[in-house]
Amino acid sequence: MRTAIAIVGLILAGTLPLCLGAGKVAGPSPTPSTAPATQPLQPMWKTKVPAKLTEAEYVFTGKLDRVEAGPVAMSMPPIYHHKLDFTVDKVLRGQLRQGQKVACVHLARQEKVPQFPVEKVCLVAAKNAQGSIQAELVEVLDAEKLTQATLACAVPLGWRVEEGKAVSPWAQMGKKAWAGEMAGVQDKITCSKTGRPALMAGEGVSFEIEPVPPQKAIQWTNPDGDGEYKITVTNTTDKPLSVPALLRGDGKVLWEESLVIICQDKAYPCPGCKGVSGKVEPAKLEPKQSVSTVVNVLALDGPEWPRGGYRIEFRFCLGEKSKTHSFYYMSRHHDKLREKAGKQAALTEQELDERYSRIGADMWLIQGKIGDGRYNGDLPLEQALAKLEAAECELRKLHEAYTNLDSASKTDRKIAMRFFYLGKTGFAGLNPQILVIKEQIAKEAGKRKP
Repeated sequence: MRTAIAIVGLILAGTLPLCLGAGKVAGPSPTPSTAPATQPLQPMWKTKVPAKLTEAEYVFTGKLDRVEAGPVAMSMPPIYHHKLDFTVDKVLRGQLRQGQKVACVHLARQEKVPQFPVEKVCLVAAKNAQGSIQAELVEVLDAEKLTQATLACAVPLGWRVEEGKAVSPWAQMGKKAWAGEMAGVQDKITCSKTGRPALMAGEGVSFEIEPVPPQKAIQWTNPDGDGEYKITVTNTTDKPLSVPALLRGDGKVLWEESLVIICQDKAYPCPGCKGVSGKVEPAKLEPKQSVSTVVNVLALDGPEWPRGGYRIEFRFCLGEKSKTHSFYYMSRHHDKLREKAGKQAALTEQELDERYSRIGADMWLIQGKIGDGRYNGDLPLEQALAKLEAAECELRKLHEAYTNLDSASKTDRKIAMRFFYLGKTGFAGLNPQILVIKEQIAKEAGKRKP
């Protein structure tokens, strides 16, 4: 254990290089590498790093001084509210400092009242939530957890660490995600699927997000706009500054290839991303200079969009920087805008198949837990049902999009067979599973009646 802590300490101090699927770490290479690297981490780092660590806005260690119980929402299961007071020790990510007193909100939807390690030194992962810091992971600190946290904070937000290898949000794009050449990245951590280097924004950079006012404001319908957000990156210093995470090529800032959006615990490339090719470099900003763009989140394909009127959160990321915004989505209004935004970039046969596979894999996490006429998984029943119904909706859209492709675009026989069987038997097999969960919800509700 002492050895592990010592190694982590050297990493944090910057005296020991960290390699996640990267190439050689020592010495410059004459030419940048663009091929995906597959070298794993040291054996002690092969444990999967929790997504809550890689996606957290704040990661720190600190003593849990006090716990204050709050209201309990009587849902099924209940939602427990607590206030947690910490004294910060070591900051791995986020704008905190050692010795700072931090009050965190904690929400837990579960049957039993959550227990907290009061007076213990903890590892904490947290996010901004409507002006407060919300703790999403609180665990007693040990050497393994510190190693995981250090590893998670060595990659940009939205990246994952799987079996000792870094995986970026662009992994589903394959080799076309990073076919570029960039100087000075030989020693960087790289995505094991694409070869893309892990690039941070760095100090002296501000990252701001603001909603774009809608062309027509409608009361009770679009208080947060129509899905467009203005993103601004500023050099806050008095000297010229390079921003590695913000790529520049062909004389322009490559916003779509630089930004990541996290929604519902999944990281997506920015809408319009086509991959990096040719020579690229960090964007260079003069003192106090700002650059901006506008991103339409309604063009994202994958989130479970609310029905009726409800809020959905989007977290915009650039390297280690991020800002979260809550967006009020009214389906009768925003569905049409989302359809219009999606049509701006038609999907290819391969992209449709990739999304089909991803949705299918997510569905199996629920379907695989259905047996003996009931769902036996860890998700709340309502959440499992919502995920299956949303997946069915998205699969129908994918099937329709594939059907509408012209024959010249359908060149892969295996993909054609997958979509054929999806339409012939896939939806018919999914309906009984949805019915099982609905009946289970009804039975549970009946048991709770006095």
